[in-house]
Amino acid sequence: MLNQIKLLTLGILAISILAACGSQPVAQAEAPVVAARPVQPATSAPTEAASTPAATEPTALPAAQPVAAATVSFAVDIQPLLQDSCVSCHGGEKTSRALDLKTYESLLAGSQNGAVIAPGEAAKSKLVQSIQSGKMPKRGDKWTAEQLKLLVDWINAGAQNN
Repeated sequence: MLNQIKLLTLGILAISILAACGSQPVAQAEAPVVAARPVQPATSAPTEAASTPAATEPTALPAAQPVAAATVSFAVDIQPLLQDSCVSCHGGEKTSRALDLKTYESLLAGSQNGAVIAPGEAAKSKLVQSIQSGKMPKRGDKWTAEQLKLLVDWINAGAQNN
């Protein structure tokens, strides 16, 4: 009797796997990784074993993806970078080229030459271009690739005050 339950469970498992594999094509680049997690075998009466779920239960593993741009925060990620690298020349009483980078509002206001960021379009943002070319910051350490990526991701996500 126990062997019949095992065979029935394996049959249900095989059908479930075949149905799951052939039900929907998935793009290779976006396919989540799925691992089978075994469920403890039924040790109770056959009537309960027939009502238990299949022998394995798919568990989605986190896919290795870049940090989502939406997770970049102005207050947590961007403002501290601007404070450390830019505000000594572009903030406070002295603001070079009338560009004040102390606050979100003043950043959006831009400089005497106009806007320095283009929300949603980092490639068109003068701030990104100046940092990327090495022109800015003039004093102190240049931004790392990771720091610049945070700024680019934040701008491409819409440059929200978050």
